[in-house]
Amino acid sequence: MTIRIAAILFATQMVAGLGFAQQASSMTAQQKQELSQYNFKGASAALSAQGSKTGQNPAPLTPIPPLQVPRIAGPAPVPQSSTPGAAAPDRGPEVPAGWRPPHAVLTPMAVSATALARDLDSSGAMPTPGSDGRVMYLFGQGTPVMVCAPLRVCAVELQAGEHLQSQPQIGDSRRWEITPVLSGSGLEQAPILIVKPIEPGLETDLIVPTDR
Repeated sequence: MTIRIAAILFATQMVAGLGFAQQASSMTAQQKQELSQYNFKGASAALSAQGSKTGQNPAPLTPIPPLQVPRIAGPAPVPQSSTPGAAAPDRGPEVPAGWRPPHAVLTPMAVSATALARDLDSSGAMPTPGSDGRVMYLFGQGTPVMVCAPLRVCAVELQAGEHLQSQPQIGDSRRWEITPVLSGSGLEQAPILIVKPIEPGLETDLIVPTDR
């Protein structure tokens, strides 16, 4: 298609040249001289060369190199959670370098008091079996020990006719549940403490204020 267009253009120029020759009578001497010196073959060759260049596939564009952005110096990024939608863990405030937990220095009087309490716990009277599967502890003969398990109910039954004076106090009130109830009636009514741990491996102490 490109060669045909060049030929048409060349033929048009030739016809125009012939038209100019037929109208030579109306042309000036200078115009006749310029027309006789015009290089029609060179113009045809230039048109052919130009048409062949336009018909060729254009050279591929040089790809643009990626933009090189320098790294910004700053604090290290916080690692994200692998679970989508999950929130980042709260690790709390950082511990200062060289920090040590506080340590209470016991006086000789405090050391003697803790030794007496330890002797009372270790040398107390052993529990004895009671009726209906009860485990009996004699008051004042040592510190009673109660062993409980999660998903089970422990019951501390006080003496019949004994009354609680205030709410029982437990050392770990977050992971132990204490519920006072009553059993029996009249003079045989006795308070019972329902004790339930929510986790295994716990250890705490309990104070039960009564009227005896």
